[in-house]
Amino acid sequence: TSLLCALLLTLVHARTVTLWNTRLPVDQHGKSIITGEASVLQHGEAYYFYFNNWGDCPGFDCCNSTAGCASCCFDHPPHPMLPCSNPYGVDHTVQAYRTTDFVYWEDLGVALPL
Repeated sequence: TSLLCALLLTLVHARTVTLWNTRLPVDQHGKSIITGEASVLQHGEAYYFYFNNWGDCPGFDCCNSTAGCASCCFDHPPHPMLPCSNPYGVDHTVQAYRTTDFVYWEDLGVALPL
């Protein structure tokens, strides 16, 4: 019966969450989370997101290849690369967030200063 109660509580508290790229979730300080290339780690009930933070660098697609940027940007970029978009540049960090429900996000700060 305890397993059944736990399952019922889980079903009662389950809800659908939709994430939008035009209305970003906010962190515990009310600031929009930083998004971009991401890695995700699940540990227990929490999800840890690691996003590349390019600072104020404008986003752009450096490669017209259908195979994506990794196929050409680093070795032979077809477009001039801005100094701030250099993956080894001073403006690049990795920002960490934690969420258990995809509604409330906790900013954990810079996980990797590059």
